[in-house]
Amino acid sequence: MQVRADLSSLYAEGYRSIAIVLAHSYLLPDHEQQVADIAREIGFDNVSASADIEAKIGFVARGQSATADAYLTPEVKKYLNGFTKGFRNRLADSECRVSFMQSDGALADFRNFSGLRAILCKSYLLSDLASIDIGQPVQQGV
Repeated sequence: MQVRADLSSLYAEGYRSIAIVLAHSYLLPDHEQQVADIAREIGFDNVSASADIEAKIGFVARGQSATADAYLTPEVKKYLNGFTKGFRNRLADSECRVSFMQSDGALADFRNFSGLRAILCKSYLLSDLASIDIGQPVQQGV
């Protein structure tokens, strides 16, 4: 299968995070899921399938979202890995709710937080710039 060969080649070149975007996956996600499954079997650490991220019409917008997620999620996961090190069992068995604020102001459980959810102003995402808001100090008296 050509898809497996191409993904294996990318993996051999050192890529570990990948965005998958097929034209009509917002409506028929099965083929995109098959490609994502193959990528995971090969060993990619992060697979961002556009239909999983934003199942909406608009190939370019889904592609930008999936690409941003594939680029940023490994960094967000590194941050979360460091964050959870300070807690007993890395919060694996905790009943404590730990959430991070998404760019839209909603909260996401730390286990489901990803690069796309951390992006600041994703509607203004540029090809050479992405901003992640990981918090800012609160100013008193302002």
